[in-house]
Order: sequence, then C-alpha cells, then structure tokens
Amino acid sequence: MHSVSMNLSLTTVIAFLMASAGWTTSAMAGTLKVTSFPTGAQVIVDGVGTGKLTPMNISLADGDHIITVQIPDSGWNADTRTVTIVPGNNDLSVTLLPVLAVGPAGPPGPKGDKGDQGAPGVNGSNGLDGVSLVSFGLFSGDDFGCQNGGALFGALTPSGGGLIQTPICNGLDGLDGVDGTSPTRADGPCFDDTNRYVDCGNGTVTDTVTGLIWLKQWNCLPLSTYAAANQAAAGLKDGDCSLTDKSSPGDWRLPTRAEWEATTAQAVMLGCAQGVSRFGGPPSLTNDAGIACYDTGVGSSFAAVAPEFYWSSTTAAFDPTTASFADLVNGTVGGAAAKSGGLRMWPVRSGPR
Repeated sequence: MHSVSMNLSLTTVIAFLMASAGWTTSAMAGTLKVTSFPTGAQVIVDGVGTGKLTPMNISLADGDHIITVQIPDSGWNADTRTVTIVPGNNDLSVTLLPVLAVGPAGPPGPKGDKGDQGAPGVNGSNGLDGVSLVSFGLFSGDDFGCQNGGALFGALTPSGGGLIQTPICNGLDGLDGVDGTSPTRADGPCFDDTNRYVDCGNGTVTDTVTGLIWLKQWNCLPLSTYAAANQAAAGLKDGDCSLTDKSSPGDWRLPTRAEWEATTAQAVMLGCAQGVSRFGGPPSLTNDAGIACYDTGVGSSFAAVAPEFYWSSTTAAFDPTTASFADLVNGTVGGAAAKSGGLRMWPVRSGPR
C-alpha cells in the first residue's frame, strides 16, 4: 500500500469556503469594500468568517449577501445587514454602537426626622367658627371693595349678634393667572437678517430654519436614561443653565427624531459629517450662518459642542424599550438605543405658549 500526503494551503481552504458560500473571485464579480468605526472589526459573509478585519475588500457574487461586522467581547454591538452586490465596486460603511448599561442602584439615604405635630384646626367644617356660609348672590361694579364685581356670602357671628358679610372678588380683566392677569410667558424666538442660528442673549439660541429655540449651554444637564432625560428637560426653567428667558417647567423638551434630522441635514449636505476617518473631530453641525461646517466652533453661538450621541424624544416603533438618537459624529439620526442607557440630552422649546 502506498500513503498519499496532501498539504492544503490556507489560500486553497479560503477559496473552497468562498466558493461554498457563494463568493467568487471571477472578473464578473462585484467588489465589496467594508469600513467600520471602530476599525479592526471582523467581517462575516453569509455566516462564514472572511478571516479579514476592517478596512478590507472582498469579491462576491452578484445578488444579496448577509454581512455581519463585529468585535466580539469589546463593548460594541454587532451590526448585521443585507447588502445587494452589483458588478463593480460596492461600499459598506458601518458605525458600531456601544453596548449601553446602567450601573447598580446606590444605597438608600438615611431616614429624615419626624416633623412637629401641627396645631388643631378651627372648629367647624366650613364658614366661620363652625357657622356655614350663605350665598347672597353676585354683584357687579366696584361694590364691597372689589374692582370687577364678585359674589357676596354671609354668616351669623358666633354670639348671634349680627351678620358678617364676606365678598369674594372677581379677578381683573385677563385670561388666567393672579387676579386674572396672564402669567409670565417665556421669551419668543429672536432673529437677524444674516444668520440661521441667532443668540437671543437670554441663554437661548433660535434656529430660524426649524423654528426651534435651543438651550445655549448644551452640556448643562448630565448623561441620563431616556425617561430621566425627558423629565429633566421638562423641569428646565428660568434661572437654570444660565437661562434668563422667563421659561417655566413644561416649556422645555427633547427634540423629536424629525427635528434632529432637520437640524443636521444642512451639515451633512455640506460634507460636515466626520465618518470613520474623522471620529473625535467637530460635530456634524453648521456655523451660525448655516453655510459652513461648525469646525472649531468659531462663528457659532454654541461653544465646544461634543460629537456624541444625543437622545430624541421619539420611541422606536418596533421596540418601545428603545428610542431614536442623533449621532453628531456623522450626522445620522435614527438607530435604536436602549432607553436604560445613558446618552446626552440637548433641550429645545417651540416659542411662547
């Protein structure tokens, strides 16, 4: 008997696997270039590892292929998508999203001191000293010390010696608030004849393209979960974050997904998106004039804006435990971040109520 020794090279094995998976190296095949952030990610095609790391190129047969880009055990989520290969060059650029996690809850605080016992109430369920009030009807004009009419009530004195008249005055002319006057309203938007973004001088900046009023001090509030971010934005008011705009709790909120898309659209069109090669640079926003990239922040009302992930208020329809976010690294809006994770928040409001 004769023994036969077979030595298969790595190239031969990879070629066999590529043929089995539908990949090809023929001249008619399409070439797929895969880049990613972070770089050095594994690329898997139709369930078979390529043995290559991004950035990389590979020849594939025409048609649909399932591409997975991943860095195992790295803190980055894998990205899987279907790519249709056509003859010639094909490009796939992937930004891996971080795995978001919430740390354990801290220990409960100490129990507060018990308050003092309150004083007993005045005898009686209503009226004066247990005597029920009786309505004598409405009046107009300036009688009984009222400027705009009111209602007159009366009650007998405890001793029975007379009738105590008690007028309740109407408010002054107006809709609501103290004495009928309107409550303080937040300042409206501001404008000039040159810029897209206009600093209103009260801690806010108006975007004249979207109509949104942005908090100028964009980094005033900390990274938070989705619910905490929405609550913090809703509680923002005059006196917080250098605001002097007369705003009240309930005026501020987080931008919707559509509002973020409108905010970043011009920057993306101008090529301000960083992509993989410029991660860590300026955010995908424009300057105040709206005709150039934010770059170093010169010519912008917003100082040193971080190119990071920012919550939108829009919940993902396909998974209510996630929400869309704005990625100011490359100007994209969408994605699906777990609501329990921590992202930045940048509140807006929409002008006077």
